[in-house]
Amino acid sequence: MYLYFIPYVGAIISFPLRIVLSLLGIALIILALKATINRIAKSFFILTGASALGMGLSVILHNLVFAMLIRFLGEEFVARMGDEPVFFILATIVCPVALLVGTVGGIVLIAKKKVKV
Repeated sequence: MYLYFIPYVGAIISFPLRIVLSLLGIALIILALKATINRIAKSFFILTGASALGMGLSVILHNLVFAMLIRFLGEEFVARMGDEPVFFILATIVCPVALLVGTVGGIVLIAKKKVKV
């Protein structure tokens, strides 16, 4: 993100956006579960909501787990092992791909008129 070249601006702007994305993901999951639509469309909408929620949660969990590992194993942990990879890969690779798949699948179903809007 280019906003990180300006000190603190990227962190200040990106945190509320992550919260909004996570809240929209929760709303999409709830609305998809309550909607009376076919099963495949419901699956795509739940996938989209879960991946939006997962991105925000993975960023938070990545930072928390990394801080706990440093706290319990010491600061030399970073030199030995490096960064905590699981939640980082979820937040940067898995969830964005799932978000793209769910969004494109929902758009295709709406375009084919298989889901009433």
